[in-house]
Amino acid sequence: MWILRKNFNDGKNIAIFYYLENTVKMFLPRWFNAMRIKSLLKGAEKRSDYPYILERANYYNKHDETVNPDPATKTSIEFFVAHRGDYKSRYFFDTHDVIRYFNPQLEFSHIYGDIIDVPPYPTVVKSRPIDGDNRNSVLLNLDKLRHFLYLKDTVKFKDKQNKAVFLTYSWNKPHRVRFLEMYYHRNDICICGEVDKKNIDCYNKFQHERMPLLEHLNYKFIVAIEGNDVATNLKWIMSSNCVAIMPKPKYETWFMEGTLIPNYHYIEIAPDYSDFEEKFNYYIENPDKAEAIVKNANAYMAQFRDKRREKIIGHLVMQKYFGVGK
Repeated sequence: MWILRKNFNDGKNIAIFYYLENTVKMFLPRWFNAMRIKSLLKGAEKRSDYPYILERANYYNKHDETVNPDPATKTSIEFFVAHRGDYKSRYFFDTHDVIRYFNPQLEFSHIYGDIIDVPPYPTVVKSRPIDGDNRNSVLLNLDKLRHFLYLKDTVKFKDKQNKAVFLTYSWNKPHRVRFLEMYYHRNDICICGEVDKKNIDCYNKFQHERMPLLEHLNYKFIVAIEGNDVATNLKWIMSSNCVAIMPKPKYETWFMEGTLIPNYHYIEIAPDYSDFEEKFNYYIENPDKAEAIVKNANAYMAQFRDKRREKIIGHLVMQKYFGVGK
């Protein structure tokens, strides 16, 4: 039922379809899973995009040989499934959707949440730092209900308002507060503010009402600043006719933020945001260059829309991790 994902009200994914689909998968017998993966992988090597599939799988899992998971934290697939209540449901379901095709006795390590450090052993994670040796961070598409969101944008870039939007949750994120301090009173170029009323001090200084995602699409630029790890809004911005403005990313997920090209897929600004207004004005005055970025961003997003291919890639990532055959 994941294919039944719809945009509703504010544009977010409807969770019920996701949970229904994954609950059903919990009760599928092993023989059915074996039949399903055989069908999924049949002819995969003959696909015209198979070199691309391998490139993606090797990007997520950079180990060349079978890995040795952390002896202190490793768990078998069987144990993982039996103790599913110990994990956040979306992380569990997204992991289970990949590993359910493998021998239940196989073992792996995982760390869930917004991970910004590389584990000492090969470990399944949602996010990892881009720079340095990040091989032990093996990426799967985790918490995709929240992170992978495609918006249907019917407003052309040229018809959008000449402003940027940055409405944020800045709790324990001083780098986001810094942007608010610089541009909260610059309503001529940016609509920005704190929308978390529980973040009392920041909300009192920079308060702004929440804005439905679809309403964001009325503006030409949307600011994407990383939170605990990646900027969650980047994916839906790049699926729209808006342009993302952000510093060069430090972290990446299944979205491969590390492969994004500055001023090609997004508008890059300095880490201290000092050139934000300069970059804003440049692309307002050169809308053809901004529209080229929209086109490139949309093309980048399109590579994740083939659900069958995404499942094949995920399977190959863990096949490589477990060191098992096809």
